[in-house]
Amino acid sequence: MKSLGTSLSLVTYGVGNFLSSFLLTLVAHITKRNGRKGWILNNLNASHLDYYYRLLSIICLCNFLFFLVVCRFYVYKPEVFESQEETDKGDSQVVEHNGS
Repeated sequence: MKSLGTSLSLVTYGVGNFLSSFLLTLVAHITKRNGRKGWILNNLNASHLDYYYRLLSIICLCNFLFFLVVCRFYVYKPEVFESQEETDKGDSQVVEHNGS
């Protein structure tokens, strides 16, 4: 179980890195359209990384808002313990017996 958890964790990191690279490439391609200067260039001093980080913060904010919506509509299932089940079974048998 421990090795399975470790492998799933590493797979998650790998997929996250691929998504990050895809997002970075997509933003660089979209912002260079129509001959404009892009946000992400080879020269980091000339790049507009502040715009990119603002975009990332907006994405994180949308993710947080989605999380709040999901939390709002989530309904917990009641937990039933074994001792409570046994007590409930015993009570139902007693009620049936007394009612007969």
